[in-house]
Amino acid sequence: MEPPRPRILVVDDDLDSADLYRYFLDQRGLDVTIAGSVAAALEAAQTTPFDVVMTDINLPDGDGYELFSALTLMRPIPGIAVTGWSGGDTRRRCREAGFAEHLVKPVDVERVVETVFRLLGRNGPGSDNAQ
Repeated sequence: MEPPRPRILVVDDDLDSADLYRYFLDQRGLDVTIAGSVAAALEAAQTTPFDVVMTDINLPDGDGYELFSALTLMRPIPGIAVTGWSGGDTRRRCREAGFAEHLVKPVDVERVVETVFRLLGRNGPGSDNAQ
């Protein structure tokens, strides 16, 4: 019996970007759920215990900081903030919000994959540490 696939929540209102992330993460054996808003992400998290969340900071109905705070109140989860800003204030706010990582758009999808696997405590498919 195969172990369950790790579950990743990708929150981004740019569905083209979200679909790209899903494609590359799915190809590496991860189960990806996409949410286009804070409300949709919170709804998904009510029924699915995700292993990692990756969220855009600017969302149509709130921001990724508030979302991540609400998700971590449900259960501890490592988070990746994705923003268009790389300045020190943004990095500081991401750290203060508890995000493990801050990636700047445009994000290289291989960097996304590496970051997710690192947060899962794995090196990725084909490695000694993959399951």
